[in-house]
Amino acid sequence: TPIKWTWWRIVELMFRVQFRLPKEMIPSTPIEIDVFTGGQILNYEFRDSLKDGTVKAIKGSLEKFTPNGIVLQDGTELECDLVVFGTGFAKNYGLFDRLIQSRLDREKDGLYLYRSMIPPGLKDIAFVGSEVSTFNNILTHGLQAEWLAQVLAGKIDLPSSGSMIQAMEVEQAWKRSWMP
Repeated sequence: TPIKWTWWRIVELMFRVQFRLPKEMIPSTPIEIDVFTGGQILNYEFRDSLKDGTVKAIKGSLEKFTPNGIVLQDGTELECDLVVFGTGFAKNYGLFDRLIQSRLDREKDGLYLYRSMIPPGLKDIAFVGSEVSTFNNILTHGLQAEWLAQVLAGKIDLPSSGSMIQAMEVEQAWKRSWMP
């Protein structure tokens, strides 16, 4: 309805103003689609970090990682401590080489991971906030990050690859029993 459409355009405008988003950083997906299909709203800490310069948002395509940062496809070299991929609603695993992509074992209905984070056949890769089994929100991401930190600190042991795959198959069967 026109009233709902107007409401969401006002919400989009509010975020654009609050976060001082330049035109090239404004998502093309309407906010009501993004929010209800797993999108994430930025928080004020991110906005304030952009404002005070402790975080710099740059839109570009990654060419390669370097020991101290990254090189973008346009040749720009950036020193950085953290790289966040904002790939939009359509998931894109192009940052991985073809061998790793093939070992992710993506299915037509998604990428299934142990605890929605760990691909059993790959070492040193985890997804936080990407392949979630619930509504995608900051609490889910926080819980995933905390659990993964415990794994990395050696406080939680991962099960064998076979046990992880078995747990993933149970989740996969459950999802396929009710999701379109």
